[in-house]
Amino acid sequence: MRPYVTVELRQTTVIGVALGGEGDGFRVTLADGTTVSTRAMLLATGGTVIFPPIEGIAERWGVSVNSCPYCHGYEVRDEPLVVLGNGDKGFHYAIMIAHWSRDLVFCTDGPAGLTEDQQGTLVAREIRVIEEKIIRLEGDGRELEQIVFADGTRLPRRALLFGPQWRQHSDLAVQLGCTLTADGSVQVDRQGLTSVPWVYAAGDMAHLLSQNLAVAVAEGTLAGAMLNNALIFAEAAH
Repeated sequence: MRPYVTVELRQTTVIGVALGGEGDGFRVTLADGTTVSTRAMLLATGGTVIFPPIEGIAERWGVSVNSCPYCHGYEVRDEPLVVLGNGDKGFHYAIMIAHWSRDLVFCTDGPAGLTEDQQGTLVAREIRVIEEKIIRLEGDGRELEQIVFADGTRLPRRALLFGPQWRQHSDLAVQLGCTLTADGSVQVDRQGLTSVPWVYAAGDMAHLLSQNLAVAVAEGTLAGAMLNNALIFAEAAH
């Protein structure tokens, strides 16, 4: 028995949204060509990671390749780890990941882009830097066993962590004219409301650089409650 009898669940794809539904709301176009009109919307379409062009990295995502040590660092603590990155962001990751393992190598896949002070800090913490280009990751299934470089050398490692770039998984927010932040996240207020009236957004899509399931669920709960509250009071005002 469904717990919420007033909710209709449709397993389909939304291919378009636009202003102009019934009551000056929104018109939603589904994959089968049908349209649905709605007064308010809550977007929760998430983000998609952009992987560097390294063979084998995408296939190991979420298993032996990860971004967040607070989510996945404990399982690989004290193991041979590698941080992939460069510049300030890569340096920050390397110093942070060193908290989980002292057997750490910082691979920059090209010029490191580090300052002298940053290089000195890495040397002091015994974090080796490799600037050689990476060709591929190897290992059984989705596990990581070694990194293969352009010069033919190989580096045995247990897990790789890096700070990836993200993009919106869907362009629905853009279709609606929602304001995006500099990093591509959908701009929302503390209640989850976007720059477009009656359009709310929650979860990863509103925080592309902070991918966390617990945070996404909490924000979805808050945005849903605030949207419902707005509908209740809008109806009471008529």
